[in-house]
Amino acid sequence: EQIRDIFKRFYRIHSPYMQKTKGTGIGLYITREMVKELYGYLFVKSKTGEGTSFRVLLPLTDFYLNLGIPIARMEAIPSTTKLSALHLFHVNEQSENQEITASTGATVLIVDDDAELLSFMTNYLTQSFKVITATHGSEALKLAELYMPDVIICDVMMPEMDGIELCNLLKNNLNTSHIPVILLSAKAEIENFVEGLETGADDYMAKPFHLPVLAAKIKSFIDNRERLKKSFTEQLYPTAKDMTTNTADEKFIDKALHVVKEHIADADFSVEDFAREMCVSRSLLHKKLTAITGLSANEFIMSLRMKKALALLNTNNTSISEIAYQVGFNDPKYFSKCFKKFYGRTPSEYFG
Repeated sequence: EQIRDIFKRFYRIHSPYMQKTKGTGIGLYITREMVKELYGYLFVKSKTGEGTSFRVLLPLTDFYLNLGIPIARMEAIPSTTKLSALHLFHVNEQSENQEITASTGATVLIVDDDAELLSFMTNYLTQSFKVITATHGSEALKLAELYMPDVIICDVMMPEMDGIELCNLLKNNLNTSHIPVILLSAKAEIENFVEGLETGADDYMAKPFHLPVLAAKIKSFIDNRERLKKSFTEQLYPTAKDMTTNTADEKFIDKALHVVKEHIADADFSVEDFAREMCVSRSLLHKKLTAITGLSANEFIMSLRMKKALALLNTNNTSISEIAYQVGFNDPKYFSKCFKKFYGRTPSEYFG
């Protein structure tokens, strides 16, 4: 009676035996979808008290390759991961040879309790990124704070702490709130996407998915962060909203800008003073500013001093010495040296 339902997503047969068996009810659904993509047929035969058998019939010819249907290269997949990997990912020959150039040193944290899937994703993504892995949420939280990865990929359905809870903790922790999170899940209903994105996830991908698409999304997040860092350096009047992608980080950068501007004329204003007014440790201040703006705390202060100096040069006839004092320099010569290092020419050359 239940045969017609076993290929439905998340369906599990109701029986005392199945209650003791771990599973999500997604395996047969994914198998059917993969067989359909390969223009094949899936047959099931079951008899109470004897068992159930499945048969897969696939075309022997290669006519479907001309239709752009992705088919896995078996020799490229480790033998221990063939079964699970083929159920969950699409990989094709063109994609495997395709180069995805990430920013230098880009680090990706992958979180999944399935060792085989974790290994499969790691093997693919290490072609373009530095990869660290975790098998559960608690471990992922520690690794995220320790390594500050550029992107986190997290499976939603995990024991103890699921991906939604992990994402929520990451986004509400000042140490990690700036890190983009991509959630992966076999749950592909609209409400699942909404739940994940409302938790703070930056993207949500339903299984099965194309690994090249995942890699491209990772690269896109990394490249976007580099563009935001560059915009901070180039803008004369940078704003927190232009630099951040979430409310927590916007508030942090907005406060950082305000604190430095309040002390812009104070030559003795130090990183220690900066951290104290931000109510964070010097270490966290450095990590957070570097991740969002690409600048250390010292460089962040100097950058705002130089931007203020340039604004003063552009708007009034104040002497260079006076401008130096207004932006926190007791020595006009040292100010000119710093200005030239920042803008490529001295204040006198710029003013002239």
